[in-house]
Amino acid sequence: DRSVQAFPKAYRLLDLLKKENEISEGFKLVYGTEIYIVDDVSGAVIHDEGQDIYSDKGIESLSQISRLFTGNPEAIRNLPVTHAIIWIKTQQGFSHLYHAMTEAAKYFPYDELKMPQSIIDKYREGIIICLAGDNSEIIKAEAEGRKEYLEKVISLFDYVEIQPINNLKNILSNIGYSKTLTDKDLQKVNEEILYTAEQAEKYVIASNNVHYLCQKDELAWRIFQSIEDKDGDEECEKYHDDKRYFMTTQELLDEFKYLGKEKAAQVVIENTNELVDHIEADKPIITDRIFISSEKEKLRNMCYRQAHEVYGSEISKEINARIELELQTIEKNKNENYFLFANDLISKCRLKEYEVDSRGMAGSSIVAYLMGFTGIDPVKYNLMPYGFIGTYEEQIPMIMINVPISKLQYVQDEMSSLNGIDSSIYCDDPIRIADDQCEKLIDDYLESHSMDMSKTQRKEIKDHIEDTVIEDKKYPFSKILIPDGIDLNDYTPVRYDEDDIPVTEFDKSYLKQIFPQIHVMGHISNELLSKIAIKTEYDPLNINLNDEEIITLFQPSTKLNEKFGLDGIPEFEGLYVNELISEIDPKNFMQLVVVNCLSHDSWVWDNNQRIMFQSNELDMDEIISSREDVYEQAINYGMEKKSAFLLSERIRKGSGFGVDQKIALNGKAPARFISVCEKIRYLYPRAQAITNVIKSIRLAFYKINYPEIFMECVESSKTRI
Repeated sequence: DRSVQAFPKAYRLLDLLKKENEISEGFKLVYGTEIYIVDDVSGAVIHDEGQDIYSDKGIESLSQISRLFTGNPEAIRNLPVTHAIIWIKTQQGFSHLYHAMTEAAKYFPYDELKMPQSIIDKYREGIIICLAGDNSEIIKAEAEGRKEYLEKVISLFDYVEIQPINNLKNILSNIGYSKTLTDKDLQKVNEEILYTAEQAEKYVIASNNVHYLCQKDELAWRIFQSIEDKDGDEECEKYHDDKRYFMTTQELLDEFKYLGKEKAAQVVIENTNELVDHIEADKPIITDRIFISSEKEKLRNMCYRQAHEVYGSEISKEINARIELELQTIEKNKNENYFLFANDLISKCRLKEYEVDSRGMAGSSIVAYLMGFTGIDPVKYNLMPYGFIGTYEEQIPMIMINVPISKLQYVQDEMSSLNGIDSSIYCDDPIRIADDQCEKLIDDYLESHSMDMSKTQRKEIKDHIEDTVIEDKKYPFSKILIPDGIDLNDYTPVRYDEDDIPVTEFDKSYLKQIFPQIHVMGHISNELLSKIAIKTEYDPLNINLNDEEIITLFQPSTKLNEKFGLDGIPEFEGLYVNELISEIDPKNFMQLVVVNCLSHDSWVWDNNQRIMFQSNELDMDEIISSREDVYEQAINYGMEKKSAFLLSERIRKGSGFGVDQKIALNGKAPARFISVCEKIRYLYPRAQAITNVIKSIRLAFYKINYPEIFMECVESSKTRI
């Protein structure tokens, strides 16, 4: 994980470790990041070889180089760098670091660790800067007696890091340094760096460049390195003599005993504690949700006005209870504006005659239905509310909508013009090492090194590697909304991707806890419906979703199926879906929903229920195809609603039953239910499948009644998308 990316995870990790009693109460978590400083101010850290670049410009001294840099980003990009570490000293330091990183990203859009000195100076208050101990140029300067250069560099920092002798050897070896230095020579290098720093009244701290926690973790590190280096050895061998694990205090004291007992204790123990004592910041500057002025009555009035139009002047107790459950949850968590922002965006889309519908669990919300985000009445289709509002009514609503693919960029751009919103921005979506990739990394490394490994050791290594971030990408389907008067850089740095598009440094799973977020995805079915509706001038909302003739198109060996087929209806074309249709032979709308769910599920039909269905051990209404099926059947077997929802959440993720859940169902649920659920790896939401089937039936109507226009739009969409 990148240093700056780690802080939301690190903060949660601290809480976890405390709960597990793995750290003492005296443990202090500090925040920071490594950077590479580009000196565009004084020229103090310009390496000797850097002077030749400017000799033809009539520049004779390092201090004159800075004149080239004003308004000249290219010159800054070409300068050498000095490795440093920034620590957050005060709460204000978080904001300053985030602003500095954002400004630096304009100079170095693809290298988030480089930062011009001028930007550091601008945001210097509230941060502590350390000269890292692995700077080869500093080591060379001291070894070669370049005192003035060393003094200039050290003067720019608050404290200086020194590292063990073996580390210095490897650093010089890796740059091909020709001069041979003995251990005594390198000890003198560290002694002189220490002396120079103390003369400048700078703290000196000993470090051993930790990359893993324990010595036994080195193999896990090597295997992780093999992601980029096939054998996992090239990077590791550069540091083959380094002790890169987290040393004990005594081990580190032993590494620096040549300084004398008192001085070693000072750099290893005293100065480290002195630094930590100066750090006041104990958590990220702001991690709380942003709440915008309440629109409680506006949302409530809109919902009930539409409810009376849909259900009549007298709303049943069941409907009213569902509306109140959701509205009160939304109001309690101050999420009213999320829905109003989404309503504003969807209204803009519909004014332009874009086909818009819900995606994911938003289709299970009656408030989303009444606000027009979805055409699905969750009460009519028996959709549970907890996937949208949370088990204990605590969840931030996940508002996801589908739009025509060709209009996706327009709709995302429109987010910045919503009432009350200053701007919007894409979020980072880190790519992590998945279970199967982790297994392959281990297998490949063992094979290339002719090694064996016990199951216990394999599990330990897998636990180290799995879920580690290996790449950062822009999440293209959602943006967070920045309300008026909010400075985004108080919450996260911003970087630029390969297309020069700004992206948050922190990931979407963290930022969605703070900012309103709307997911907008382009869908081919929405694209087709928008085009065909305009060309035929026939409103898709007028199509009867229970038309028996249209349903026969989705049945095997019917006249319509044989005449038209299902090509061009995205959710129902393809070999696998055709196999499902042949096996299940859907007779109505809800059976089409079952087919659609199964086509997206994993280990739900194949390797699971198919054999039981084919041998008549399983009826159509007993098939588990969606999360709601688990929920409903668990309730039928005696589970309370919220417990049934929690079970459905475990099953949908492929986590199987918890111990308490098995006990609760013991003797009540048939063995078939337990067996089927235990095999499931992923379950689709029924609300999403209903949305897919609605669009598919509408497309089927057009295919039957306007075949030429239908095929024309299908072909044009294939060529443009």
